[in-house]
Amino acid sequence: MIHAGNDFWANLSTGEWSVIISDNMGVTLQNKSIVIPPVKVLSRDYQDTCIHEAIHASMPTLCETDVARLANDITEVLWKRGYRLEHPKKKRPKKGS
Repeated sequence: MIHAGNDFWANLSTGEWSVIISDNMGVTLQNKSIVIPPVKVLSRDYQDTCIHEAIHASMPTLCETDVARLANDITEVLWKRGYRLEHPKKKRPKKGS
């Protein structure tokens, strides 16, 4: 399961973006943040959402229809090739915590 709080940074062509795992739906924000919902199952739809939001961040002038079509096409190829998102590694508590 990908939990809220497993945030990370991604270096995209448009700069460094904060990728936030949150209970909100997927959205790309102007402050260079991508919000992706946590999931219980790493599904094709979740992979498509991640790709979709990354495209918005990389190509902010594309219309929603073009972003959706491009994300769907990339997801189709990756899924058919067997690519799946990995479960994030659990954060270990710091020594002495």
